[in-house]
Amino acid sequence: MGIIDWMKKLASPASAGEPATRSGPARTRRENTSPTTSTSPPEENLVNAAESEAPPDLSAEELQSAEVGGLNFMDAITAHQKWKTRLANYLAGTSTEKLDYRQICRDNQCVLGKWINGPGGDVYGHMPVFSQLKMSHGQFHLAAGSIVQLVDEGHIEDARAALRQDYSKHSVKVQGLISTLYIEVTEAKAGATSKES
Repeated sequence: MGIIDWMKKLASPASAGEPATRSGPARTRRENTSPTTSTSPPEENLVNAAESEAPPDLSAEELQSAEVGGLNFMDAITAHQKWKTRLANYLAGTSTEKLDYRQICRDNQCVLGKWINGPGGDVYGHMPVFSQLKMSHGQFHLAAGSIVQLVDEGHIEDARAALRQDYSKHSVKVQGLISTLYIEVTEAKAGATSKES
């Protein structure tokens, strides 16, 4: 699978704004065993429940093509995918990092957020998918920050529910919109290049 195919696969749920449902081996342990026999910790099920599509193994040339307009789109997606595990570990009390919800909820601190609010906005801000990404990215960070705040305040069950529901929805949507923007930008570049030829 190449980068465009991977991006298209991730982009498919973005239009609906809902997490993709998948069958097959990506099912959770909770789906594979009865609830009374499952011995895995709840946080492990949270990570598996909305497991993100792993990036493909790419050639050096394909990896270079992931960078467009000053952003490596593949890195932006994988960085946001990793938040699920980071939050689940924090919820489980196994995290080695101290997360600060006041920082996490700020959508202009990560690489993607700096790009959205800087050079990305300057170049692609006119595109409808860019506006959707900017809004959804902010919602993603608010949802992630809310989970950390809930954990810090001792509301573990509420945090667990937020990770499964609100956060997962925003995570999948952001990944899909990053992918959609990448596809639209690279297709526009390809079209412009072929017109010059």
